[in-house]
Amino acid sequence: MEIEFSERYLRPIADWDFSMPHVLELKFEEVTARPYESVLRIFSFLGLLDEEEWPWWQQLIDTPRFVWNRATRRWGGFGRWPRRTIPAEKLLGIVHALQFSRLARRPRGQEDPRSHYRKGQPGDWRNHFTEEHVALFKERYPGLLVKLGYEPDDNWTLASQAVPNEWTG
Repeated sequence: MEIEFSERYLRPIADWDFSMPHVLELKFEEVTARPYESVLRIFSFLGLLDEEEWPWWQQLIDTPRFVWNRATRRWGGFGRWPRRTIPAEKLLGIVHALQFSRLARRPRGQEDPRSHYRKGQPGDWRNHFTEEHVALFKERYPGLLVKLGYEPDDNWTLASQAVPNEWTG
């Protein structure tokens, strides 16, 4: 059922033109394996990253900016005090605060099926797929894993998936 449900996401991926220079394409596994580098890359690509040093006086200015923006968002008001870019140091602090182990309150890879933050580890599908699933996936989405660079050809099996790739360790 999940393979059928996911068609609305997988069909567009299969038809996607991966050669557009104005589009940044990232794999989930890459972002979760290297979150700091990935977020810096994303913000830099969008032109939102300030790579200059973030001096103490700038941090002092940003504190009232944060409070003002939070208050206007909550209660309405005279408008926002926008920032054109975000300092890399501040962005990396946000990524640190939002890492899986802090949000889930357990190490990455330790599963809690009842939690929104179930396991925090890409590639867990291998623990749930059967050869029947593989056959159905290949039938519905031929060539997709090859196009995305996960497999060298369409002869992949669960046995070939048992070898970890560079992102999942």
